[in-house]
Amino acid sequence: LLQVVFFPTAAERSSQDFTLVCDNCQVKEITVQGEGQLIAVEFVPASEKPELPLPEETRDATAEHLVRFGPCNPHSVLQEKVIIRNNSHVELPFHWRTMKPNLHLLLPAQSAEPSQKQFHPATDDAFQVRPPAGVLAPCQDEEFLLTFCPKELRDHHSVCHLVVNDVPHPPPQPPDHSSLQPLQAGGKLTDVVALEIEVKGSAEPYQVLLEPCAIVITGEIFISRATHKRFLMWNHSRTRISFQWERTCSSSHIIEIAPPAGRIERNECLEFDLSVTGLKPVRVETSALCHIMHLPQPVSLAVVVTFKGPTVTPSVPSVDFGLMELGGRAQTSLSFINITHLKANWALKE
Repeated sequence: LLQVVFFPTAAERSSQDFTLVCDNCQVKEITVQGEGQLIAVEFVPASEKPELPLPEETRDATAEHLVRFGPCNPHSVLQEKVIIRNNSHVELPFHWRTMKPNLHLLLPAQSAEPSQKQFHPATDDAFQVRPPAGVLAPCQDEEFLLTFCPKELRDHHSVCHLVVNDVPHPPPQPPDHSSLQPLQAGGKLTDVVALEIEVKGSAEPYQVLLEPCAIVITGEIFISRATHKRFLMWNHSRTRISFQWERTCSSSHIIEIAPPAGRIERNECLEFDLSVTGLKPVRVETSALCHIMHLPQPVSLAVVVTFKGPTVTPSVPSVDFGLMELGGRAQTSLSFINITHLKANWALKE
């Protein structure tokens, strides 16, 4: 078994003639042909207008292409389609890796020096590429999905490297420049960065507005009777929100809000019903809390209300028995009137 390995050193067609001389004096001429191909991958823009950097914008020193995501809220997802074209006639096994950008200031006609290129893995996972690995078919387009899902409120900046796996190193040239060399087992392989895509995006806080921001119930309301007030919640965020209201139940009052949970789409509002029930005749100044998914602090609705209990009055303002003999006994009657619709428990003490 004779194995011939082709290691082209240039992107051109090559031909080599071999003469095989056997022990039985048979001679055969064999011509081996091959074509050297450069790793040629191309970024195909999804739109006719490619993304251009802004004036004085900080850019990566080596990335050839830019994908910019619009602002979004933390933990929301934005996606962009990217097409990579394999212009070579060979399969290219690949994987993606996300790196920190090389933020060196370069003039318009200046290129980055090799010493300026420092590759460090990105410390967050805000940007991802799917599929993360695979094989680029010869002369075919492959569609990838760039995903931006920030978790922190800041500007995000990374570079996605398309890495071609296991690219062989050509064997060293022999001193006599002969084309026939013995095959070395275990040739050196390396990974090559074939394409760099700069990705940018920013995360903004959720914008949730209550209208009104406080519920102040004027006057006094009776205990044990539910009082209802209406209010709105606006979602001015970049995406829809999911909410959950807390139910407040204390020794003096109960506060409930309906609906207690749900979703509000972007730039829409939802009407809520606030129900307040007093348990003691006291003044209450509190807040109803609403938890928004992925929002660190809850949204609060201030509530101010004064509760009063039943009112009981005697039929006469005072009782006067007049002048009595020592040791005598007198008796009179009076009435207590409950002027409210609430049940009143009473006790008479001296």
